[in-house]
Amino acid sequence: MRMHARTSFQGYDEVSEFLTRWRGARAEPWEYLCSHGQFLLRFSKREPDWNPARGIYVHCKDCVTVSFDSYAWDDSDVQLARAPDPLGELLTLSDGARLRITCHYIFAYEMDTPFTLFEPLP
Repeated sequence: MRMHARTSFQGYDEVSEFLTRWRGARAEPWEYLCSHGQFLLRFSKREPDWNPARGIYVHCKDCVTVSFDSYAWDDSDVQLARAPDPLGELLTLSDGARLRITCHYIFAYEMDTPFTLFEPLP
């Protein structure tokens, strides 16, 4: 099964804007591949016309820290911060005590079908 992103975003500025649009949505840690240093966070809405197959995903790569306390939560307020690092910059995705991911690369995708880290985008 090949997955196709309807829309994709990359880097601090684009993903920050993306997160602002999805503030208040349901957030769910979707997948974590420790050996590959990748984390996937899924956003969805609990609205009658929301297609449950549709997914809004934030993909963190080259993760340094991964911590989350909840399986899923409504009313998310996921923020993105950046700091200088000898390897470029560190990006921190957080939502209070519920989520804290520090990585070197970040992407976001709007998908019409479920997305998995086990099958790369074309």
